[in-house]
Amino acid sequence: MAFDDLSMVERFKHAVEELVKLGTIQDRFDAAIFHLEPLRFEDFPEEITELYKPIHEAIESGVEPGEIYEQKAVQAALRIVEISHRLTALQAGG
Repeated sequence: MAFDDLSMVERFKHAVEELVKLGTIQDRFDAAIFHLEPLRFEDFPEEITELYKPIHEAIESGVEPGEIYEQKAVQAALRIVEISHRLTALQAGG
């Protein structure tokens, strides 16, 4: 099944772009989360929901990105990059 939500794909691309900028992981993670906050969990393709769930739960719980420990920010950043790659592949039909 092809995935065609360009807005979601673009938001993840912007999040990844924020993650590769200069600065502390915490600052980069905060900027990345800013792009993901408007997304609705229900709109994610089934193949991605489990991967995104921990990030979604952190956003929904009201935890400020700056309150997330550096190690957790790194783990979440890696997840964001992986989701971005998967969404792009889904959009391309693969």
